Amino acid sequence: IRRQISEDQAEMTGFIETTAQRKAEAEEAAQRKAEAEDAAQEAEKDAEARIKAAKNTKALLQSEIDTAEANKRKAEQEAQSAEKDLRQLQNRLDAFRHRYETLFPVSSDELEYLKSAALDIRSSDSLQSVISRLEFSYDQNQIITFLMELNTSQIIALCGDPGTGKTTFARQMANALGAKFHLIEVQNNWTDRSDILGFFNPTNGTYQSTPFLDALIEARDEEEYSLRHNCDSRLHIICLDEMNLARVEYYLSDFLSVIESREKAADGTIGTVSCAQYEGGIPDNLYIIGTVNMDETTFPFSKKVLDRANTIEFSFVNLEPIFDIEGDEVDPLQLSNSFLKSEYLVLAKDCAAEEEYVIKICEELQELNEILGKANAHVGYRVRDEIVFYLLNNKKADYLLTEEQAMDKEIMQKILPRIQGSSASIKDLLLELFKFCMNGQSIPDLDNGNVGKQMKQLADNAKYPESAKKIGFMMERYEEDGFTSYWL
Repeated sequence: IRRQISEDQAEMTGFIETTAQRKAEAEEAAQRKAEAEDAAQEAEKDAEARIKAAKNTKALLQSEIDTAEANKRKAEQEAQSAEKDLRQLQNRLDAFRHRYETLFPVSSDELEYLKSAALDIRSSDSLQSVISRLEFSYDQNQIITFLMELNTSQIIALCGDPGTGKTTFARQMANALGAKFHLIEVQNNWTDRSDILGFFNPTNGTYQSTPFLDALIEARDEEEYSLRHNCDSRLHIICLDEMNLARVEYYLSDFLSVIESREKAADGTIGTVSCAQYEGGIPDNLYIIGTVNMDETTFPFSKKVLDRANTIEFSFVNLEPIFDIEGDEVDPLQLSNSFLKSEYLVLAKDCAAEEEYVIKICEELQELNEILGKANAHVGYRVRDEIVFYLLNNKKADYLLTEEQAMDKEIMQKILPRIQGSSASIKDLLLELFKFCMNGQSIPDLDNGNVGKQMKQLADNAKYPESAKKIGFMMERYEEDGFTSYWL
């Protein structure tokens, strides 16, 4: 019995140990299951997060695609609208040109000459061949001078007696260049900037514009459009007809001051500061052409105006009509602002490559200025710069005018208009200037009288014949009236 009991106890102990081992194995399996379930849950959560992130990324990409497509559609619509606007503008220009040419017919030969002169401004051979083939009612050098002055300055004054074709010349040149021509008649009651730039009308709460301001804004809008679309802007020419019926330095004072602030940006564009209440500044594609009559109904120019404007005298008049006009009608050139855009703004910076030539010009100008200083008529840096720029443009154009002809034009346009008066110093100044123009050649005999008449006879042999002849006229007037000025 005891042996049986011992065997049973041993068997029971083995059973208990086996049971305990199986229980431990079962608990371990349960723990592994729990861990596996936790891992499965984590994996499920991670997969859900990845799916959510992928959906968000897909939505974001879809949103960007939708935005890009919308921008594309908008750009296409803007392009279509711009093309429509350009077509409408071209139609308006064609209609305007048709009406314009109907009112002011231009012969095909005249228009072809102007076009050729403008197109070949930088080719002396081509231009001279055109000049030799055509008879034109304007002086040939006058046309060359006009184009080169536009290339130098934005303000030009055409001076002469009434009826000599100053306004017609400006219109025909604008037509030949394909420029927009704005004719504005100056009134004798213009006294300040509001007459050209407008004013705020407090009675109706609106701004009262003017034709001058409208032309300024139109030129600025076209310039800004050309900058946005990387193309050249069209030329705009404002003709102030009889500009000195009122005092130019009064109504145009802001424009004359702001034009001095022109600066060249890094991209090559030229801009100015704001012009009074107009914040856009003066556009680079805008040019002012003033017609000037010097008689008892007008005002003389101040030095402020003469410093900034180049004066071209209209004394050549050919009264013989031209009837044998042959050839077909010729369309105007469509030249952009880059054709007349100035390359020179700052003497020291823009002309460094032509240092030797510039120094040569300035030495002669210094000699001339010393003569002018004796009568307190000397010029400043602004006049020096414009004369240098004009001669550089002439050189760059392969000498359309000889150096003597170009300097002669500038003495006529920038120096002599400043001289007027009745003092003895004015007479002495005219004598010294005549000697300068003669370059040391024969001079008039002061003891024989009629000095002015002698000057005109000797002028043809002068280094600067046009200026010498003009000085002769001024001296003749001084001898007759005791007073003289450029404006005979």
